[in-house]
Amino acid sequence: MAEQIAAVWTTQGLVTAIILAWDRDDWIGFREPGKPTWATAPVPGTVEGWRRLRIAPPPGELWSLKVSDDDKAIAGALAEARRRFDRVFLIKRNDDWRWEEHSLSRLTDVRILVHRAEPYERRIPLPAEYGQDTDAVMLTPAESAMQWRQQELGRWTSKRPLAGMLLVNSASRDVQPDDFDVAVESELARYGTPVLGRFPANQPIAHGPRLSPHPPTVLDPQTEQPTHAQMIAAANALAHRLWPDSPVASEPPKAPGDPVTSPS
Repeated sequence: MAEQIAAVWTTQGLVTAIILAWDRDDWIGFREPGKPTWATAPVPGTVEGWRRLRIAPPPGELWSLKVSDDDKAIAGALAEARRRFDRVFLIKRNDDWRWEEHSLSRLTDVRILVHRAEPYERRIPLPAEYGQDTDAVMLTPAESAMQWRQQELGRWTSKRPLAGMLLVNSASRDVQPDDFDVAVESELARYGTPVLGRFPANQPIAHGPRLSPHPPTVLDPQTEQPTHAQMIAAANALAHRLWPDSPVASEPPKAPGDPVTSPS
């Protein structure tokens, strides 16, 4: 998701980066008696550097970096990224969002939770006798917001404030909230979990030999899903919420195979 959003900003001429904080696999070894220590010592893992993700229209660039999930490594990567890039995503596990301590609060400007978009309940069906219509209790937007928060966020309260949530639509179509949904999201914002926008979900992408490891973005030729227009609109809406003075793109970039015309 971060790569897709960053790709939109890249087409607008920004130099963007994605930092992925990941847990290294724990190494468990058994020392064989009689062998020297160096013979059973763990082999250090390869440290990856900055990697160019995509070829983007200049002057935009898109980069990524993997770092160990500890405060010192993340702080170093972010310090370098602030010097080199216009906008930076720091990606951590979604299930860590409740527990993150304040040590990272001084390193990041905004904190966003990416979560699947689920419909806001408008009624709770009640059991009924066989052959009768099912009764239901109608919910107010405030009640629906509490119901959604309990179901989706597990009733947890984050230790650090969120700038908001980015909801990912599971449907291929562009789902727009109606008046009831807007009222529910107003209540969610009151609970400290405002909705910054919705983003279209991509179909799964095949990985393997001779196949791209990247999810589709606006830097790829246009396909049925994802629609580039939805991706651009969602990324621009997010940027407008976070940085009201940021520029927006009016149309998708040309696909690499599109013909280029020159004035005659």
